Amino acid sequence: MYIRIQDNSIRFRVSRNEAEQLLDGGKLEESLRLSPAKTLHYSIAPTQNENTYRLDESNNSICASINLESLRNELENKPSKKGITIFTSTDKPSPSLVTLEVDLKRKKTASPEVQLNNKI
Repeated sequence: MYIRIQDNSIRFRVSRNEAEQLLDGGKLEESLRLSPAKTLHYSIAPTQNENTYRLDESNNSICASINLESLRNELENKPSKKGITIFTSTDKPSPSLVTLEVDLKRKKTASPEVQLNNKI
C-alpha cells in the first residue's frame, strides 16, 4: 500500500492482494519516518458501515475505513483509476478528496512506499 498526496487530495493505492486482505477483515498499516522525532502512520481498515477518513494529529496518522461492499463491487467490476471515494469536502483545512484505488498491475504486497507529489 502507498499513498499519494497531490492537489489537496489523498489517494490510498493497494494491490489486489492487499484489497483481498481487506475483504478478509485485515487492516493495512504502514509508516514513514519523516525525522528522528516524527513518523507518519497511515492505514485502511474494512468496515460494514460507510467509508470514513480521519486525521489524528496527536499521533500523526491518516486513517481510512472502506466499506466492504464498495470494495467487493470495485473488484468485481474491474477496478478503475477513479477508485472508491472515501471522503469529499469543500472545507479548506481538509483534503478535498480521499480515494482508494486498487492497482491490478501489482501482484504482490510491496514494501512501504509513499509518494509525495504536492505542488507548491
